[in-house]
Amino acid sequence: MSDYLKREDYEEIACPLCMEKDGEDKNMKGMIPVGRIMEKLDDYLNHNENDNAKRHLEYWLNEADALKDRRGALAVLDEMMGFYRKNADKENALKSVKRAFELTKDLGLNDSITGGMIYLNAGTVYKNFNDIKEAENCYKKAKTVLEKYLNDGDTRLGGLYNNYALVLVDKEEYDNALKLYEKAIKIMEKAENGLLDVAITYLNMADLYLSRFGPEKSEEKVNELLDKAEKCIEDKKNNRNGYFAFVCSKCADVFDYYGRFFYAGTLRKYAEECYERT
Repeated sequence: MSDYLKREDYEEIACPLCMEKDGEDKNMKGMIPVGRIMEKLDDYLNHNENDNAKRHLEYWLNEADALKDRRGALAVLDEMMGFYRKNADKENALKSVKRAFELTKDLGLNDSITGGMIYLNAGTVYKNFNDIKEAENCYKKAKTVLEKYLNDGDTRLGGLYNNYALVLVDKEEYDNALKLYEKAIKIMEKAENGLLDVAITYLNMADLYLSRFGPEKSEEKVNELLDKAEKCIEDKKNNRNGYFAFVCSKCADVFDYYGRFFYAGTLRKYAEECYERT
């Protein structure tokens, strides 16, 4: 089985700039500049400067703590969850999850879009480190909250459905997983710059069919899904930026797994070209 590729592997879907305004701390001494922090973080990540990105996040978390800016700290912790997960740093990833949960509760944000996104991103951490039970618990909470507050076409729901389905595949609940993948595709194929997300879902669906039916019986369907994923990646509307490069590098491993070595090489070349330009 190939390693599953998730949208959260390359882009955190929580928006720290869109958090609700309840739960403000009257003892706060100031606020960290979340917008500028995230812009600089993106710049580091687009250039594969992981050491600088780590120092950047740790510095601003300390600054938020010094200013008693709990909302700013939560925004940084949300990014830390994804950063440490992608760098296989289990200890720090789980520490970030624990503290993010504490701040979300303290700020009264559990039943809010922000709370739902924290649950979702925490779920990706648990899934990445093979804690399926905790991942599913997080996704269930995220689904309850986000479906309550977001409209049906919101891309954040697309990310939720795609990731929740991964857990259901692990549990061999294939029909339910397939329904969630299909819902994710319907959302993301209509979204601006959403085709890369659709490609990822097609690759995840290929893994579902392989797991469910085995190599021989799933071969035709898997090839069909790989073709669809390739078409999405090659679409001229995709922006050739760091985001595109990261997706290409991850998808290359999946195409390698399925024996499409030439296209895997093409994807790695795309990634190299993008990183050279950014």
